Amino acid sequence: MLIIKGKMSNERKQAIKARMKAVKATFTYSFGFRIRVYPSAQQADIMLFNCHTARYIYNAKVFRDWGSKQHAKWLKTDSRLDTNMPSMAIRNYQASWNMWRKVNSVGTPKPKRKDQYRFSYQTKNSYPAKSRKAGEDIFNGAKVKVTDPHHIQIPKVGRLKASANNIKHLPHEKGVRIGVTTIKQEPNGAWYVSFQIKADHPLKQALPKTGSEIGIDLNLSNFLTDDQGHQVPNPRYYRKMLTKLAKQDRKVARRRRRAKKEHRRLLDSRNYQKARRQRANLHSHIAHQRNDFLHRTSTVLIQNHDLIVSEELRGKNMLKNHALAMSISDVGWRTFISQLAYKAELYGRTYITVNPAYTTKRCHCCLVINHQVKLGQEEWRCPNCHVFHIRDHNAAINIKNKGLALFQEA
Repeated sequence: MLIIKGKMSNERKQAIKARMKAVKATFTYSFGFRIRVYPSAQQADIMLFNCHTARYIYNAKVFRDWGSKQHAKWLKTDSRLDTNMPSMAIRNYQASWNMWRKVNSVGTPKPKRKDQYRFSYQTKNSYPAKSRKAGEDIFNGAKVKVTDPHHIQIPKVGRLKASANNIKHLPHEKGVRIGVTTIKQEPNGAWYVSFQIKADHPLKQALPKTGSEIGIDLNLSNFLTDDQGHQVPNPRYYRKMLTKLAKQDRKVARRRRRAKKEHRRLLDSRNYQKARRQRANLHSHIAHQRNDFLHRTSTVLIQNHDLIVSEELRGKNMLKNHALAMSISDVGWRTFISQLAYKAELYGRTYITVNPAYTTKRCHCCLVINHQVKLGQEEWRCPNCHVFHIRDHNAAINIKNKGLALFQEA
């Protein structure tokens, strides 16, 4: 930590480590909750100060310029500083290096830019002995807690108004801890608080068995096709908003040019910032629409089927096709697959991904591969058994058969 009032004895350090190890062993179930909050002007100033300070510390570590506590004496005298924030910023920097060691393609840690207008910082929670004795829950944390159905409390900011609709979905029973808390401001100015919830029991009950298995083929003409031939249309939220987005982009560009012509900083140009927030609101609306659609679709699949099988998609490789990159980004396949994976684990279902090779060209009746099927060809007839196939339906059946084979082997 940055602010140290006295040295801690080795015995005390060992006791804390032992207690934290016991907590990790007990609270094995984890989940994340995101809550919309509505800070006052003073509270927003405190949170924005901590966001910028966390970015400053992270960038100082990136540039190897964070050598000692004397480097940032100004932090010691500011009452707005969350004392847990500096250590969390340094931990995030170390986590970036750990990710680079695991996956080199992500690159080394890069400095965080101020002009991206997406700021965040993290803080930690703790539970005093009295709360541990009575049983931890979301209401008795020492630093972060829910005070009532409409407010939460975080360090330095104090009692913060929050969305009651979000709070009611939090687990209210005993044996639940609030861990790392992330405070974030989106480009449109909206503030969110994300809780890492840990519990000593499953947060959701396993759903009853349905005896049903399903294979799904994800595509662009429609969002998905299952092995029964049912289709879910592709909503294309981003493409429908392209006209409004283009108009707003031109408005932002005009105000940027005007501010630069008058030698004013963009951060100080009210007209530019207003237009930028309007554009960010459009993008936020598209993202919320897409997430709502993906959550509803994935939840229906999880509720109605014991086994869900889909193809293993590599979005980064597919985005290299510039003709389809916008449509692939708009459809949200990667997010949908992630939702299926964590919901299947949460509700006691099984989700399997299979190699998509030849699922479109292989006849599910005789298993012969027809190499004459071309990209964009939606219907074809098998040259061996002469069965007529709809491309996506045939692919969904092949995906399901591959998944069942893997499931039986396991």
